[in-house]
Amino acid sequence: MMFRTAYRSALVGVLMLTLGACADNDNLMKRFTTPMPWGIEDIPDGPPEFRKGWEDGCHTGIGVYSNAWYRMFYTYKQDANLVGNPTYYRAWKDAYTYCRWYSEQWVKPWN
Repeated sequence: MMFRTAYRSALVGVLMLTLGACADNDNLMKRFTTPMPWGIEDIPDGPPEFRKGWEDGCHTGIGVYSNAWYRMFYTYKQDANLVGNPTYYRAWKDAYTYCRWYSEQWVKPWN
């Protein structure tokens, strides 16, 4: 019995290291380490400021309006250096609203 537990632990460790080595960008690792509510799509295409604003705004919206499980992974997130950028701020507000309403409608009732 103890051998099985050690074997499983070693297998999980090797699998995590393998997946970590294969991930050449942060987005792939985020998918494995941060749960995303089902139905929320990927970040829309746009300039880097837009994409960063969308990611931060959605992160905040999920953290504020979803259940306790998601609040462990999502918190308020806003880049102080980009708040003055109209593209970033507009994307942040849009994503915050979208993810907040989605989380409140579909995630929170299952709390």
